[in-house]
Amino acid sequence: MAQGYPKFTDALKEMQNKIELDVIALWNKDKIFQDIAEELEVNKFKEAIGQNPSHQNRMELGRLVAASLDKRGLECAQEILCKLGRFADDVCIHDVLATG
Repeated sequence: MAQGYPKFTDALKEMQNKIELDVIALWNKDKIFQDIAEELEVNKFKEAIGQNPSHQNRMELGRLVAASLDKRGLECAQEILCKLGRFADDVCIHDVLATG
């Protein structure tokens, strides 16, 4: 404990007069999925697989939707970071949380 004490006290001094905030962005699920359904790549794929898609086709459609969600999530995180990051001494971006 004695060996780590100076590092610990230095870390506490660095944190003095600072606060930690978590910024959470929520999406309107219906709207985001509607927007993704209207994307050209998704639309073309849905047309190509028809009314009774195979399991494989449904899996591929799910991958397309997931990729779009990931891309949009990164874009959203970057936008938030650009607007708020300049006010922060440090930033940590967490993985996207799925909510029920």
